[in-house]
Amino acid sequence: MKKTNLIRDEANGISLVFLAMSATIIICLIFVLVNQVSNLEAWQDIENCAHRTLLQIEQDGYFTQEAQDVLTAELQEIGVSNISYAGSSFSPAGYGNATTLIISGTITMFANPFEDGSLYDEKTFVIEKQISSKSLEEVINP
Repeated sequence: MKKTNLIRDEANGISLVFLAMSATIIICLIFVLVNQVSNLEAWQDIENCAHRTLLQIEQDGYFTQEAQDVLTAELQEIGVSNISYAGSSFSPAGYGNATTLIISGTITMFANPFEDGSLYDEKTFVIEKQISSKSLEEVINP
């Protein structure tokens, strides 16, 4: 009889170890998933800011200082640093001509600690968008 109890106790111990390992793996996967979702939200927020600004550039005909200030504040709120707009259209393009918005910057995002052992990673990005100017200022005041 003692042999049967010993086998049963070992089986229960192995089951508990397996259960603990499974729970740990599930918790780690949930952690990685939540962090990846927050990274996607940050990228989407950056894209939304760029799109809103592009529509403003379309209306104004160029990337105004006011639009730069608003976009910079929005991007800094998201967590973007080293923001640059080099290459964007800073002078009136005229009705129907192409206007460009180029945003570059760095954002700290959650990394997958299982890949490189780090919780955070600095990501540098460049977004380039182009649209035709719909500013009627040049048409009305030639």
